[in-house]
Amino acid sequence: MIRASKPFKAFRLSSYLFIGLAGLVLIVSACQAAATPPPATPTTAVRQLRISNTGSVDMENLVVLFPEDRIDFGAIPAGQTTEYQPVPNGVYSYAAYELTVNGEKVDLPVIDWVGAEPMPGETFTYVLELNPEAGRWEMLQVVEVKTDG
Repeated sequence: MIRASKPFKAFRLSSYLFIGLAGLVLIVSACQAAATPPPATPTTAVRQLRISNTGSVDMENLVVLFPEDRIDFGAIPAGQTTEYQPVPNGVYSYAAYELTVNGEKVDLPVIDWVGAEPMPGETFTYVLELNPEAGRWEMLQVVEVKTDG
C-alpha cells in the first residue's frame, strides 16, 4: 500500500478549502444580486415640440435638428403655431435648423453639442421669427423657448 506524503495531504486539503471558499463567494454574490432591486425604469413619455411663428413671414420646409432627432415641421404660416411633434430623444434649449428662404435651402447648424442635455419636461414650444432680409445667421431668431408641461 502506498501512503500519501504530508505535503500531498496538505495540498489536497488546501484545494478543498479553496473550492469551498470559491463556492461560498459565488453563493453570497448571487444572493446579493437577487436582493438588489432593478433600477427604476426611465419615463417612457415621448417629449413633444411645437413651433410658433410669431413673425410676419411664412416659414417653408422647416426642420428642427437635435443630436439624435430630425423633426420636420414643413410650412408654418406667419402668426401660426404647429401641432406638437414627437421628439423621441428629448428637446434641447437650442437646436439646428433647415428651412427654405426665397427658394434656397438654408442650413443653420449647431457647432457644438458637447455636454448638451435634453430639458426637463414633456411639452415645449419654440417661438421663432424669420427675417429673410437679415444676414444668414440672424435671419431665424429664437424669440423664446417655452416649457409647456
